[in-house]
Amino acid sequence: MTQVPRMLVTIPHFFKEGSNPLYGSGRDKAVNRIQALRRCLAALHQTLGGGHAVIQVGDKVGCRIEPMQRVALDIVICTSGDDHLLDQIQDMHGLFTQVAVSIQDPMLLGFECQRVMRDRAGQYDWYAFMEDDLILTDPWFLTKLGWFLRNTAPTALLQPNRYEVSGGPWHKVYIDGDLSQHLVSQIMPMGQASITTKFLG
Repeated sequence: MTQVPRMLVTIPHFFKEGSNPLYGSGRDKAVNRIQALRRCLAALHQTLGGGHAVIQVGDKVGCRIEPMQRVALDIVICTSGDDHLLDQIQDMHGLFTQVAVSIQDPMLLGFECQRVMRDRAGQYDWYAFMEDDLILTDPWFLTKLGWFLRNTAPTALLQPNRYEVSGGPWHKVYIDGDLSQHLVSQIMPMGQASITTKFLG
């Protein structure tokens, strides 16, 4: 039996209604931020976690199954003071651990997430940082990352495509489009590298 890989996900979480019109954490209503946080946590466990089952209709029983891409998932949510909504999702408290820190600027919570990863270095196979309203739904996410790491140099970086959905004229909008050539030349002054390899076998 192979050992299940371990993964640490760190999430900065802040909410104070009316505190900053530029960010959802200060612009949105609490009910919207609670829903986003719930969806974020649920998607991580549904996509990468191990609590999966199948209903055997003939026998009228549910049986636990092991998804092929499962990891032992630890989620740490970093908060500051009382400016958070974790007390509003009591039913999900078994799905994450809260790390409360005392900082004045909520924009620094990401650095606290880095500190958590630093303090737990060497304990996990995968380390991740994500915002509290992102939803990971690709069950092949870690397989794709693993493939990329095996087939490229350590200096290469693979970034997921983020997108937003709506009922408007554009049902799916990729929000991280191509960078301008000016920015690309600053990031990669030696020019873009070409990666050629087999994908999916």
